[in-house]
Amino acid sequence: MWTIPGGRTDIGEILETALLREIKEEVGINYVQIKGFIGEVDGVKDGDIVMIFHCETNQDPKLMEPGKFSEWKWVSIQDYLDNDIYSGFNLKARKMIINFLTNLNDF
Repeated sequence: MWTIPGGRTDIGEILETALLREIKEEVGINYVQIKGFIGEVDGVKDGDIVMIFHCETNQDPKLMEPGKFSEWKWVSIQDYLDNDIYSGFNLKARKMIINFLTNLNDF
């Protein structure tokens, strides 16, 4: 199953700080430019909200948590749109990401 980096905010932590912290913890990227908010969907656990952001970086992902994940990799937008192998996580989130990527030139 493929997924995207993510996690929960700590008590009192602002959303941007949590986003940057989770990316660094999960994929070892320490510079991310947050370009915008894509949207939100319900999470798997009751009461969870998954917020999805458009971010850019020039750094490559690293495997920081081998006990949780087997690998991280970048895929092209077209590969993500065309390949159902990336459909294993939150289906509403995937639909939102596909819609965003399809209309990326309008962003």
